Amino acid sequence: MAELDPSSTSVTSVTPIGLTNEDRITRLYGSLGLGAILDDVSGSSETAVVNQFISDAEQTIMLRVGRFYEGADMATSDYFCSRATWIAAYFLSKRRGNEHYFESLYQQALNELDALATGEIPPIDDVPLKFNTLPSMSNLVVDDRYYSSKLRVKHFITVGSANPNRHTSFYGDFYGWI
Repeated sequence: MAELDPSSTSVTSVTPIGLTNEDRITRLYGSLGLGAILDDVSGSSETAVVNQFISDAEQTIMLRVGRFYEGADMATSDYFCSRATWIAAYFLSKRRGNEHYFESLYQQALNELDALATGEIPPIDDVPLKFNTLPSMSNLVVDDRYYSSKLRVKHFITVGSANPNRHTSFYGDFYGWI
């Protein structure tokens, strides 16, 4: 088993998905404020520290609403980019014991994301959903003429989005409800 060398200065880098970046955080903090938070690291270590907090912020968002939205689609939305910046700034401020700096923005972001996940607020308009959220109903019939896949959908009286892989029943469609 290999042991870790405590004198090693290599830093593993985390790649964020793109909801926020260091420039957005700098605009929120100000260059002097962010510089004060990161004054104990420099160069690639500074980038790695910032990317770690950005990644943590993005994962916080993905845990709450990731089942509804794709990460790449959220990266194009000003709403999600703003909330990721607030969360990342809060995480960065906690690094040096100043979590009160962005605590209200952090709490507001979490409350909004939770409300978005539970349906208390409507979905964000400029980000497509992963799937259709409209109610649907499939009217099924068992068709013994088939050896396998006997369960068929009567597509003329089915409501909602159609699954392209469904097995359609042609028996009785000419007569409607039969």
